[in-house]
Amino acid sequence: MTKRQDVGSSWISKIRRGGTALAAIGLLGSLGVAASGCDTVALISFSERSFTNIHSSGFTAPPGSCGGVQSGDGEMRLRFVVTDDENRPIRLGEAVDNQSVELDSDSVVLSNGALMQVDELQAPCADSTCDASNGFTCGTAPGLESSSTDDITQCVKVDQGLTVKSESSAVQFVADNDEHQVFGVLLENAGSLDGAPPPGSRGYWDKNGNGVTGDSEDLGTASFAIRETATDADYERTGAVSGVYTAWQEAYKLAFGERRKTYFGLWGFDESTTASPTSYIEQARGGGSEWSNDKGEIESAVYLEYSDASPAREQRANVYESINSVINNQYSTDKMNELGLDRADSVDKQLVVFVDGYDEMRENDGVDIEQVIQTAKENNVRLFVVHLDPKLEDPELLREDPMYPEGQDPCSDNSECKNYEECRQPRGYTDNPGETPTSPGTYAMDQTYCIPKRDEFGRTGPIHDYSRIACETGGGYIYVSSTKSLRSRMEWTPYALDGLWEARVTSGEIFRGKVPFGEALRVHSDMTVTVSGDSRTYSFSQIGSLETGGDSNADDFDTRGVVFATE
Repeated sequence: MTKRQDVGSSWISKIRRGGTALAAIGLLGSLGVAASGCDTVALISFSERSFTNIHSSGFTAPPGSCGGVQSGDGEMRLRFVVTDDENRPIRLGEAVDNQSVELDSDSVVLSNGALMQVDELQAPCADSTCDASNGFTCGTAPGLESSSTDDITQCVKVDQGLTVKSESSAVQFVADNDEHQVFGVLLENAGSLDGAPPPGSRGYWDKNGNGVTGDSEDLGTASFAIRETATDADYERTGAVSGVYTAWQEAYKLAFGERRKTYFGLWGFDESTTASPTSYIEQARGGGSEWSNDKGEIESAVYLEYSDASPAREQRANVYESINSVINNQYSTDKMNELGLDRADSVDKQLVVFVDGYDEMRENDGVDIEQVIQTAKENNVRLFVVHLDPKLEDPELLREDPMYPEGQDPCSDNSECKNYEECRQPRGYTDNPGETPTSPGTYAMDQTYCIPKRDEFGRTGPIHDYSRIACETGGGYIYVSSTKSLRSRMEWTPYALDGLWEARVTSGEIFRGKVPFGEALRVHSDMTVTVSGDSRTYSFSQIGSLETGGDSNADDFDTRGVVFATE
């Protein structure tokens, strides 16, 4: 028997099954009852549905251990949604192919398990770069040995113990099908998306760090913005947002058919929106609420206001401050009361946050990850962080943010820094070549601070803080290594409102402590889910669920999960 489970957030403990009694009712017709004047509700025979697809946000550490998956335990959480042939989430107790849906440890099976190092984010690898002391070797992940895709060798370690726990409660339905809903998307709109250099970095840069500019290894003055360092020069994010809105319409139809309300919110942020991120819904309607369930308003927000909003090239990404602001201002019980929602303190709340890197403000604003987690928990918000980290066209042209060290205390070694940083002296800028850089703030140029690091492709790699946020709020950390896969990795998230399942998973290799602690690990596995006797497989893999061919870029299909291990 599948049961729900308290995963550490207060809103999950209130889940009830009552909503599934209305599962035979759905809505056929247009979104936006108020706008269209149409309240027609049609009956759908859910028993004739077929199971067709799986979506997943990947793995997190379990509640109470969000700092990382612990050695000696190895337990993780795997969250996913299963959908039918009409793109509706399949929920506990519903009829599919004339059978009532119940998932357990026999219904969700992992195979071809492996862990991969992230030090080499892009293949191919070499044995000398792999952590031989923990058993990692340069090779191909299980199940991909016959793949025709080029260059997918990585530092890999087979994990035969990567399995769903065997107890009956190992797979649980954790969505809320009884309450009203709000679903929001918060989108970074800082200059890095367009390849703009950080503010204050347009001068001559002492890239080699020898204390003077103008050497052959250094960089001269910067252009306003260049495609070579842009994380999303082709605006793939706009297609992702369009896909999210399309999926949310299914949530609207389902909720409406069950006499529940659901609202949509859309915001953009950069350093200039400190007090309040830009609401594209509010712009579309010309003022008023930042939530809407009106088709015309939402489509105007998605396809006009947001799509026309160019990145703020002279602004940094204040990630934590923006998340905190949106939740405090728009997800509060008072705001739910303003929307006229019954049981305002029990509304099902979800926020998807799109970023292309770390919080660039570091110590330059008043909000950190701990405050974000506290605010999300106090307001019962499930957070999904979608982190785009693509291979850049010319990472040699990237520049250092001269204000990143501001507000920091000097560090002595890397252990004092975040997982994407290194402890070293800042490398500054001058107006003319041959000059000595000076600090633009109060920090000292001769001291060492925690500075972001990049690999040879310009990537920061997975960020531990984002994995923690997913764990603490019952959401997901979706690490995306190519703009081409951004839409497919992000667009399904509204289905989690009504259809989120969770499996308790164990990693045998982390249990044995045979992994590098504190570093990101990519999780490779094939997840097979069986619903009403019909099976589908979702591959956490460098080439996704489909063979892509030898001339394809594996990054475009990479669906591997991310976890961090701790002692």
